[in-house]
Amino acid sequence: VPAKIDKAALSCLIPESTAKTSSYRLYSMSKLCNVLFAFQLADKELQHGIIVNAVHPGTAVPTAIAKNTTLGKIVFFLTKPFTKTIQCGASTIVYCAVHPDVQTITGRYFEDNWYSEKRLDRKRARNETLQNVLWQESERLIAVFEPKTA
Repeated sequence: VPAKIDKAALSCLIPESTAKTSSYRLYSMSKLCNVLFAFQLADKELQHGIIVNAVHPGTAVPTAIAKNTTLGKIVFFLTKPFTKTIQCGASTIVYCAVHPDVQTITGRYFEDNWYSEKRLDRKRARNETLQNVLWQESERLIAVFEPKTA
């Protein structure tokens, strides 16, 4: 029997998209969900010795996300001197994947090749209720779209 999903907590993670909802807010919430999911997965897989961490590639790594609008092009142009290259953004991911110092560290948030939660919303990211409700909703959605086996 699946656990009952806390609808209030879920609505905090998945805001209703309306014309007034900022795309930046929706993007930010999706990033929070990535972190919540990673922390929950780390907890679930700890007993199996599987290492799971959340990794932030860096602020404003240049992507095509914002380049498709006039405002996005202007912001990209003005912030380009302050953004990381794609290679620098990837370095934290590579560090977490291969560096011996990280091979036994799990359930952490890495940024700039180091464990750091100074820019992470710790109150929400470490909230076990939010982690659980996101996990339950993910399982529910998988069940909806997973092919039924005979």
